[in-house]
Amino acid sequence: MEFHVSPISALCDTPLEIGAQGLSPRDSVTISACLHYPWAPDLEFKSSAHFRADDQGRIDLAKQAPESGDYSFVDRMGLIASLHSSDPNAFKKILSGIGINESMHIDFTAQHDGEQTTIQVERRFLATDAAREQIHDDFVGELFYSKDTTGPVIVWIGGSGSNLGINALICGPLASHGCAVLSLPFFNEPGLPKSLSHIPLEYFDKAIEWLAHHPATSGRPICLLGMSKGAEAALLVATRHPEISKVVLWAPNAWCFQGIALKNESSWTLGEKDLPYIRLKTSWLLSELWHCFVTNTPFGFTNVYRRGIERAKNRETARIPVERSHADFLLVAGDECGMWNTLEGSRELMDTLKHRNGGQKQELIVYQHTGEPYLVPYVIPCDYHTVRMAPRLTLDSGGSLEGNFRALVGAWERTLDFFGL
Repeated sequence: MEFHVSPISALCDTPLEIGAQGLSPRDSVTISACLHYPWAPDLEFKSSAHFRADDQGRIDLAKQAPESGDYSFVDRMGLIASLHSSDPNAFKKILSGIGINESMHIDFTAQHDGEQTTIQVERRFLATDAAREQIHDDFVGELFYSKDTTGPVIVWIGGSGSNLGINALICGPLASHGCAVLSLPFFNEPGLPKSLSHIPLEYFDKAIEWLAHHPATSGRPICLLGMSKGAEAALLVATRHPEISKVVLWAPNAWCFQGIALKNESSWTLGEKDLPYIRLKTSWLLSELWHCFVTNTPFGFTNVYRRGIERAKNRETARIPVERSHADFLLVAGDECGMWNTLEGSRELMDTLKHRNGGQKQELIVYQHTGEPYLVPYVIPCDYHTVRMAPRLTLDSGGSLEGNFRALVGAWERTLDFFGL
């Protein structure tokens, strides 16, 4: 048996070619994967699947579904999609203490008829010429770039769980495709608000102004990439800055909402005053949690957001005036998102964007059986869309393993193409 995995060393978002040859037709081979993160070396994430050789004695994961194992669909990276850990706190551990200067490694092992072959691959988060600059000035951030970068400047605005560490998993690989990327957290970092509530829009203005004068970014097109609540922020920034040329939104919505602080106040302020917002009553959330506790079913937040919109008397004033933007838009939504009603919000945004008169482009991509999986592909396993919060209370962000994985990879590829990378 000749087992092969390539490339041996590449950026972390590079798909792999995995297969075997030199087998007899219908021979059975077990292929497994074991991943270690450099910042969590004691954790192991494993997956395995059983394959059968074709009539030419070959196995190609890009063309064959496994007969059994941790995943069941055809995909060359299915072993990565289905990686999992026996540690119940594994997901929390891999999202803390993140450091992307060192590579992660994956061991692939093929077993057949008593023969075993292991190949280790290196997965880098940064290009070899990448530079990083921490910013603690009028805003908190980190700039990723290289001296010869000629692509656009992309501002990454993450969601309610983001921070500088998690942002680096997006910004490092993205910048390695030939652009400059500004990681822009807006809460829960030293010097920033503790919770996602009452965030001044002027904070984002300072970052845009800073980019216009920095030697590595001055004079280049500025684009936005936002996810979930970060997409809400990105929409607001795009309406206030006509120089923004392109905007990609992963799991967006069309309205400003109450902040995530269990307080009746807006997520955003302007001139120290609340932006009009859709109220989300705590009693609605508690009712949803109690129902899921009694029925022992997973819970999400989508019904709470939908209820807020349906009952809002200020629906129009709380709507983000996306028609004021001058940018091209790419929207990405899943049809089973458990975090909020992103599909309805995305369609609302598209209805408005289509009526602009400036000749701008807009596109909505809807992924099936998808929740909110968006990050850089092939790094964080897709098997963690459910998180146990307490006995009989499990948060489900939505979607299936296959659906979330296809959306994760597809959204990343379409985003790179949209930004011309």
